Amino acid sequence: MPVWISTLMVFTALVISIWISFKKGTNGGILAFGFAILIAIATKTNFKVLLAGFPTNVVMALFSLTFFFGFLIENGTAEWLAKNLMYVTKKVPKFIPYVFFLVCVLMGAFGGPNTLIFCITMAIPIGLVCGLPAWEIGVICVLGVNCGSYSPMSTHGTISRNFIALANDGHWAESAMTINWYIFFTALIVYLIAITIYYIGFKNYKIKNDVLQAVSQPPKASRNQLLCAATMLWMIAMMVIPFVLNKIFPDNTVISYILGYCDITLLATLGAIFMVLMKLGDDKEILKKRVPWGTIVLIFGMGMLIGLASSLGVMDFLTSKLEAMPTWLITPAFVFFAGFMSVFSSSLSVVYPTLIPIASGIALANPAVNPVAVFAAIVIGAATCAMSPMSMSGAMVMAGTTPEQCDGQKLFKNLLIFAFITLAILVALAFCGLFGLFSI
Repeated sequence: MPVWISTLMVFTALVISIWISFKKGTNGGILAFGFAILIAIATKTNFKVLLAGFPTNVVMALFSLTFFFGFLIENGTAEWLAKNLMYVTKKVPKFIPYVFFLVCVLMGAFGGPNTLIFCITMAIPIGLVCGLPAWEIGVICVLGVNCGSYSPMSTHGTISRNFIALANDGHWAESAMTINWYIFFTALIVYLIAITIYYIGFKNYKIKNDVLQAVSQPPKASRNQLLCAATMLWMIAMMVIPFVLNKIFPDNTVISYILGYCDITLLATLGAIFMVLMKLGDDKEILKKRVPWGTIVLIFGMGMLIGLASSLGVMDFLTSKLEAMPTWLITPAFVFFAGFMSVFSSSLSVVYPTLIPIASGIALANPAVNPVAVFAAIVIGAATCAMSPMSMSGAMVMAGTTPEQCDGQKLFKNLLIFAFITLAILVALAFCGLFGLFSI
């Protein structure tokens, strides 16, 4: 069967799955898996080939991380850390947008994108007292939480890193962790620039010095919260210290051996087992409420459809078509495409598995293309338009804001507008080369 027909079949299945799930509220992963079976039959692809596309690493990482950080959210550890940061910085109200951003980075790094609802609930009342419009607070919180979730220990970082490591038969597997860190630092820089533009545009520097004096000191942490915080610090240390030492002493076999076991999925699993044994939270409730089973189904269904597309040569076909694009346009184009796609679909289950293999192929075919820049463009661009009220992050902002705090229709309209304004800012920054600050 000609590859262009396979390409048409895959993308028709992808669009129909997204459209039906959007209109009917069904899980798009189940629909995508069903379409993958039909396409496999139509193309005479062996069912074992289809099953081989199951994104085991991605699913296992998402489960272990959300289960681990579920304890920190469930017993209030994440909220306690955030409130302490707010208390420490209450004497600098003019910088409250940056404080919100950093608090949200912290929450996103520890709990992933789902912590956004807690950040919004905490930030909206304080921000309104400071005179910040609700939609600006929402934008800042979305950017902060997503930036934190790009870290190697959180959801977006782990999922995107696994897709990068799997691309082109594992070509980037050894450098995937380094790329992950570079994406996080790139996001930190470009998001701070975007927030500074809003800071000046909304004249946040006029906030008075006495508006946050009512913020009281948080109570002391409980035994469970201290143990959770200690476990989290252990995981961070195991992620960072061996990685740094390996860069300093690359030929040390002991450090290399230890680093081989410092995988975030393994560490999160061990940490979760420790918390279960120490009874730091209700593990049954955390499994029920904090592990996103619907997202896991969505990811494996979409992942198997995209995996089938790769085995049919669809990704190679699309890569060959995009290789004709001028080199200077590639990174801004990926920022735009990823952002536009995330308005209507999930970055984790649709944007990443669709665009990362294409970007990987282009980076391998064209030595002038910085792989870090194109991967960062996809990951960061996808999260930007997620603040649209038609996407998950924007929906959380809407859910966390009461009618007394902001009119719902006005909030909906402004979140949609600022999603595209922020995307335009990031595309401009991509043209300026800020997505290519790091390279491997």
